[in-house]
Amino acid sequence: MLTLTICGALVGALLGMRFRVLILVPSIVIGLAAGAVAGIAGHEGAGMTVMTMLAVATALQLGYLCGTMTRHVVAASHTVARQSRSGSRPAHQS
Repeated sequence: MLTLTICGALVGALLGMRFRVLILVPSIVIGLAAGAVAGIAGHEGAGMTVMTMLAVATALQLGYLCGTMTRHVVAASHTVARQSRSGSRPAHQS
């Protein structure tokens, strides 16, 4: 369960850095299927299989959120660096 959850978070972060939010729908479906297969293959009970599926779906969403935040921070730092190289200052809002 833990390995699948960590992989879900990492995949979510990668998706968050490259795609828009609609990519979460098919990735969660795939993650739920992977959790179900892992639960069945591991001879776990129904409750533990459902917990694994929920953990993977949650990890995908949290990873996506972290990936999106990372993308915005990197984009902002590139903008600031580009403006400082060109000598222009960012406009301050009053």
